[in-house]
Amino acid sequence: IKYQNGGDVDEVLRWKGITLERQGQAEAARKDYRRMGNVGLGHWYAAETYHGQYAKAKNAPAAVNEYTEIRTAFYSMEWAAMAQWRIAELHSGMNNWTEAAEAFRQLVKRFAALTIDKNPYAEYQRWFLGVKERHYGPAGQLEAGRVLRAAKQYDDAEMEYRIVGRKWPKSQEAPFAAYEIALCYEGREDPDMAIKVMKSVLRRYPKTAAASDAHTRLE
Repeated sequence: IKYQNGGDVDEVLRWKGITLERQGQAEAARKDYRRMGNVGLGHWYAAETYHGQYAKAKNAPAAVNEYTEIRTAFYSMEWAAMAQWRIAELHSGMNNWTEAAEAFRQLVKRFAALTIDKNPYAEYQRWFLGVKERHYGPAGQLEAGRVLRAAKQYDDAEMEYRIVGRKWPKSQEAPFAAYEIALCYEGREDPDMAIKVMKSVLRRYPKTAAASDAHTRLE
């Protein structure tokens, strides 16, 4: 750490922070994370002290506040988008369905064109969000629908799914949006319409994971 900055220094600060978190010294860990030369990364680790794998005391609302600061600090478009995604996930985890859906909508509004696949931020996305690649527009819209469906707001969920199909018909999310419209009909206790929609998924999107799910559900 005496060398002040550089990749090795950041790595040492990271491990020191983890050690402090494991000892229950979350605030001390945050101070070390925020000393990292990669400011966005350090701030992200600080936010994870409220809910991550090393957090002794979980505090999702405080985590939301930290990720909101990351988004507003705007270290980059990628950091802001990842933070907004995490905000939505945390609200969903707290069953704050309205807030979660709105967070996903705001993500789509601000970052619809952003795609993270082959750049330095892609690695962070894999680490923190657990996906290999992401087009934030259709992905966020799909998740807004899923949140609303979980809240049994089937009409609103269907609207979000239809937006995916209309705006991003060739996206990898479009088949799932179509399939999950069928699940909305199931939720409304309209199995005949659900079956009809699932059969259309098989015709329109053969050889996709969504078609496989629809086939299993039909059986």
